[in-house]
Amino acid sequence: MSRTRQLEGRYARVLSAYVRLRSERALSEAYELGRRALADGVGLLELAATQQRCLVRLLGRARRGADALDVAAAAHEFFVESLSPFEITHRCARDVGAAARARNGAAPEDAADPLTPRERQVLELIGAGQSTKQVARTLGISLKTAQSHRTRLMAKLDIHEMASLVRYAIRRGIVRP
Repeated sequence: MSRTRQLEGRYARVLSAYVRLRSERALSEAYELGRRALADGVGLLELAATQQRCLVRLLGRARRGADALDVAAAAHEFFVESLSPFEITHRCARDVGAAARARNGAAPEDAADPLTPRERQVLELIGAGQSTKQVARTLGISLKTAQSHRTRLMAKLDIHEMASLVRYAIRRGIVRP
């Protein structure tokens, strides 16, 4: 029997028990189903499709509209509980990623870009290996203005060396290594 069919069979049995009894034990089994599904490599969409197929079968057995509403409400509670392991895993992965970025000196993904468009342009050129003199020529500005842009962006980023400025540009994806 395929992994998906086994999951669906277990899911249908436990969901039916929860719809009938609304027991804490069945809800705990929903969590365990989600944990096992995650451990077995089942994707979130696959679990959602399993939930949908099982719900459709249960709703087909409902005798009246009120029964169908009860079934849908119970199935919703069950589904949310079965998704808990996926949510926990997602949050852990997100937190680990944020910690790794912080450790490597990268800015958080949702941090606003503190640079003006011109400062970003200067950073792109410096990150691409241009000297301040070349940046001035490329942008058609004076050397003094290019130096001023570079000085301001380094102050904003609290960076004191050109090499660190290039590393920042690479980490932020402004330039490619």
